[in-house]
Amino acid sequence: MSFQFLVRFVTCLLSFYGLRLLKYSDKQVMIFVTFYLFSGYFLHNSYYRAAVGETLAMIFLPLVFVGVRLITFGDYKKWWVLTLGMLGLVYSHVLSVLLASLMIFIAVVASFGFGDNKKERILGFLKATLVTLSMSLAFFVPMIEQFKYVTLRTTFKPLLSKTALSLADNWELILKSDLRTPSVNLLYLLGLVLSLIFAKRFVKDKEARIYLFISLVLAFFTLNSFPWQLLQESPVSNLQFPWRLWSFALLFFSLALANILENMSMKAATILVLFGLCLNMFQIVTVQDKMTKVKNILPSNTKVTREMLAKGTYKNINGDYTNKEVPFGFVFDKHLFLDNQEIKSTIDRSPNEIALTVNNESKEAKVLSLPVFYYKGQEARIDGKRVTTYLAKEKNPTNLVLPPGKHGVVLTYSYTPVAKLAMGVSTISLLAFIGYLYRVKKDD
Repeated sequence: MSFQFLVRFVTCLLSFYGLRLLKYSDKQVMIFVTFYLFSGYFLHNSYYRAAVGETLAMIFLPLVFVGVRLITFGDYKKWWVLTLGMLGLVYSHVLSVLLASLMIFIAVVASFGFGDNKKERILGFLKATLVTLSMSLAFFVPMIEQFKYVTLRTTFKPLLSKTALSLADNWELILKSDLRTPSVNLLYLLGLVLSLIFAKRFVKDKEARIYLFISLVLAFFTLNSFPWQLLQESPVSNLQFPWRLWSFALLFFSLALANILENMSMKAATILVLFGLCLNMFQIVTVQDKMTKVKNILPSNTKVTREMLAKGTYKNINGDYTNKEVPFGFVFDKHLFLDNQEIKSTIDRSPNEIALTVNNESKEAKVLSLPVFYYKGQEARIDGKRVTTYLAKEKNPTNLVLPPGKHGVVLTYSYTPVAKLAMGVSTISLLAFIGYLYRVKKDD
């Protein structure tokens, strides 16, 4: 539970810091955080799905919004706020980076017709982009290098139209507030009702209308009413699940309500927070109760065997970014082959290397197939002497040529020179960025 409290605390902290830069009051920030954190989808990601990447991304989305808002219509000299938000996304969830980048591009294009200092604002976006990229090289360069070197599994792409929900199903899920489904809860419905009750404020506040409109459009995109089948063969299919757009839909929904409910009393805002908190606790308790009643769940005193773990591993394992053709059974069952004959040997594993002793009783060199995935940066040594490994097309494990006799084999992985260079550039960029922030803070 410490993780649950931590991510919420950091989200509140960053939201407060960012929205205060936009002159939001403490009460408005409290209303924003209430709808953003307690509307169900954040809890579904952090607690039920245990989707750490998407949860961390939702922490930084408010900061990304603030950065874009400052550059387009506010103090464009604070471009570094967008850099902080995007940097958090980069090291949290790649897909969220792509979605946020698309929305930032739309915001930049849309802002051309408004405001002044267009040249300076475009320059602000360029600064934020270049600085973010320089600090992100440590992540992107090694990833691209591996994709260029070997064929890796990528995330599966289900039919978008099948993973989207119908409007009727969505409303049913909202009313049930079932944590097991990737949707929102009753707090979202309450927010819609409150926006109608405070309609006068809604009509007067252009910014709130824009945010609510964007939110409802994004919410519509989560439905199967949208023709997702037309985009199945496009890069959009990498989205996998249309309901992922709830992260951004809730961001704008919460911003809209923070503006619409600005004149709400502090007492009413506090009650709203307590309602959201109690609703989330109710969702947690009910989902735990439902999960304990599942018929095929094992008793708590069940002795778990290696075979049971292996069966579960093959069925549920996430194979993203592993060698595409490598059979999981070969790696996870620790099969070891000398040419085409399976052999036995004790494999010692540590965080940095694997070591084993193999006896090649033949008078000729044979191919040793190791139960490990093959990546660039892999190094193998036989009796301390470095040898070349390769990926065999017929079996696709890591292979090396083993000479006759008994030998000690050690296999390690390390960053490539290109990856190390990228890490160096990112580190220097980070230090320079911290120095810049210190100077900005000192000048203020």
